[in-house]
Amino acid sequence: MKIDTETEKAASPAKKAFQLSMIVAAESAAWGQALLQWKTALQDPSGRTMPKTLSGIYEGVGLHVTVMATVTALQVATSMYLEGEYGLSKSHSALAGGILSAFFVGPLELMLNTQKRLQVTQARKFSMTQTARYVFKAKSFRGFFIGTPGTAGREGAFTWSYLGLPTLCQERIHALRNGSPKQAPDTFSKLTGNLMAAGTGVLISNPFDAVKAAQQCAFQSQSFSQTAQHLFRTSGTRGFFRGVTPRVIRSFELITLLQEGPGLLEKANAPGFRR
Repeated sequence: MKIDTETEKAASPAKKAFQLSMIVAAESAAWGQALLQWKTALQDPSGRTMPKTLSGIYEGVGLHVTVMATVTALQVATSMYLEGEYGLSKSHSALAGGILSAFFVGPLELMLNTQKRLQVTQARKFSMTQTARYVFKAKSFRGFFIGTPGTAGREGAFTWSYLGLPTLCQERIHALRNGSPKQAPDTFSKLTGNLMAAGTGVLISNPFDAVKAAQQCAFQSQSFSQTAQHLFRTSGTRGFFRGVTPRVIRSFELITLLQEGPGLLEKANAPGFRR
C-alpha cells in the first residue's frame, strides 16, 4: 500500500523531532545534567559552587530532561516547517527555530535559577509552584521573562550550530583534506567539523548566555544592555565567556549524537537487525 506523499512530508518533521528529542533526553539524564551544573556554577555571579555529591548534581534532573527534550522537539519541528513551507535556508530556519524556542525555555530557566537561589538564601526546599508564586509576587508576570533576550540569542546561535553548521564544516574539512568535495566526509572530517560547529556556536552564543545568567541569578529587572555593561565593568571581557568549556564539550557531543543517533535508531529498528 502506498503512503500519501503529503502524509509522508507531515510525518517526517514530527518523526525527526521525536527522535532527536529522545536522544537529547537520554544525554541529559546521563551526563548533560553534570555539565549544566558545571556551567551554571561558573556563570553564577554570587560565587555558588558546583554540588559535591551525585544527589546534589542530579537534583532536578527530571525537569531538565523534560525541558531539553521539549525544546529540541520545538526547535527541530519549527526549523523544518520554516524550511519546507517558506523556503528558508537551513541556517536561517534553524536560527529562527532557536529564537522562537526561547519564549518557552527562558521562563523555565528563570524558575530553576530562582529556585536554586531561594534554597541557598533561605536554607529550605522550594517547589516549582512555590517558586512561581514568589516570582509572580515579586515581579508580576513579566518577571518570568527576565533574561529571555539573552536566551533567544543563545538558543538561536546554538540551534544554528547543531542544525545548520555541522554539514558545512564537515564538507569544507573533507575537501581540504582530500581535494574531493563530492565524496562523503569520513569520520575524522565529521568529528572535526562537529567540533568546529560546536566551538563557533558557543563562542557566538556564550555572551548572550552569560548576560542571561547574570540577570536571572541576580533576579534583577535591568535591561540586557544594562546587565551587559555591569558584567563588563565587574568582570571584563572574560565575564562574557564563563562556562565556555562545559558548553563546548556538551555542544560537541550533542551535535555528534544528533547527527549519528537517528541513523543508528533506524538500523536498530530495521528488519533482521538482531538476527
